[in-house]
Amino acid sequence: MYVRRRNPRVQLSAVIDGGGHERGMRSGTLNVPGIVGLGKACEVAQQEMAQEGARLLALRERLRKGLEAKLDEVFINGSMEHRLPNNLNMSFAYVEGESLLMGINDIAVRAVPLVLRPLSSQLCP
Repeated sequence: MYVRRRNPRVQLSAVIDGGGHERGMRSGTLNVPGIVGLGKACEVAQQEMAQEGARLLALRERLRKGLEAKLDEVFINGSMEHRLPNNLNMSFAYVEGESLLMGINDIAVRAVPLVLRPLSSQLCP
């Protein structure tokens, strides 16, 4: 965040008091172990990202193909090309959201009432 030294347009107050660093906007010293840990985590993530992405993509495709093979009128919501490898968003015709939520325990499922969906998703099954 950048705050003008002279004539700031917005007056900000510190969320946490103490230290007086950065003209009283930041308290205390930096969390050096946390910064080093984040750097190492980013390094590990970068090294493993391609392999982990491929693994997650294979799992997603296995789930998608299994659902499409066993159920009728299953629809993919959104683009399959512009999607993270660990994400699958599907709609099931003639299935109530609550029944789906109660029947699936080992994966994350969310039911959204039609009135809360964006207009574009109301036009698709």
